[in-house]
Amino acid sequence: AFEKEIAKRLADNYKQEADYRFGTDAKDYLIAKADIKLPEAFLKRWLKAINKDKFTDEQIDAEFDAFLVDYRWQMIRDYLMTKYELKVEAAEIEDAAYAYVQYQYAMYGINNVPEDVLDVGGGRPVCGYCSGSFAPPDRVREMRVIEIGFGVADGRDEISC
Repeated sequence: AFEKEIAKRLADNYKQEADYRFGTDAKDYLIAKADIKLPEAFLKRWLKAINKDKFTDEQIDAEFDAFLVDYRWQMIRDYLMTKYELKVEAAEIEDAAYAYVQYQYAMYGINNVPEDVLDVGGGRPVCGYCSGSFAPPDRVREMRVIEIGFGVADGRDEISC
């Protein structure tokens, strides 16, 4: 029983790592395939204008390439969500938030977190507390596009952009 539990936990961990890597590679592929040209000079001026009291020009310049990648991905994701009428249900967002929080606990060696710890304020899901690099609605939309884009969900070889 002990060995089976260890094997299960290792398999779950490798699946999460494999899913993460696949998602990263898939995003890179779709961004390269779409080859979206952006008005970079305008976007840089715009970012500096709207963030003049928040960030220095040097900070914006340092993060600008990452901004462009993320902006292109948002455009692709939103386009494909609309084109293929992909929907995200509230339950999927809540499941993603719970899975993320459980993953965060597991990183610190805390497994099998009780449900009441994951609920905030009388059953209010933990979703509202996820932010930064993980926002549950964005993550679920991202995975939906990647699944459909690479034929995971419906058996197609690839999506047409």
